[in-house]
Amino acid sequence: MLLLDPGAAQVLSLDGTIPDLLDEYALEDPATFLAQHLFTPWRAAHPQREPLGSCVGYRRPLFLGGTDAVENLEVVDEEVYWSVHGQLWAKVKDLPDGTPVSGVDIS
Repeated sequence: MLLLDPGAAQVLSLDGTIPDLLDEYALEDPATFLAQHLFTPWRAAHPQREPLGSCVGYRRPLFLGGTDAVENLEVVDEEVYWSVHGQLWAKVKDLPDGTPVSGVDIS
């Protein structure tokens, strides 16, 4: 089983099934697995639930120098988030670390 993180452009290989994922990984290390360092302050500042089909994601992905902070989060259409981050990652994944990236405009 693979766990995909579009904001960090990471693919984590996990042993098991979906129930294993929820029962083992999430329960063994919820602070990391559920990004509790982001979720708790985000939910305090945004108590309303996100609309169906949306997600809370990074404005600037971590792989493009974004910060792992609440200030870098926004509610975005889930399909758009995955699509845009996938396209961005495909363009930059083979660049050496530290390569400046410019000219990205998402509107």
